[in-house]
Amino acid sequence: MNIIELENEKTRQDKYYSVGYDKTNNRYLLSVVVTWVAWYYRYYLISKEEYDWYETDLEKLDLLAEECYKAKTSNERFVYSGKIEENDG
Repeated sequence: MNIIELENEKTRQDKYYSVGYDKTNNRYLLSVVVTWVAWYYRYYLISKEEYDWYETDLEKLDLLAEECYKAKTSNERFVYSGKIEENDG
């Protein structure tokens, strides 16, 4: 279950990520599924332009999602993890 609610969410099920708008905090986010003992999500900040890649350049968005996934919480775009221990507080 997503911790952060995204509006206008677009899901790429086969790549385990989605993009959407976080209205509460006025920002676009990339939500990456982490398959661990129990699945959870990591959220990364993206721009409106990157959000639009879902319609205009899906390959670029796939690469961005993969980059964020591999960097885990060390990516400068990292916002929040559904696994509490990964958040610095």
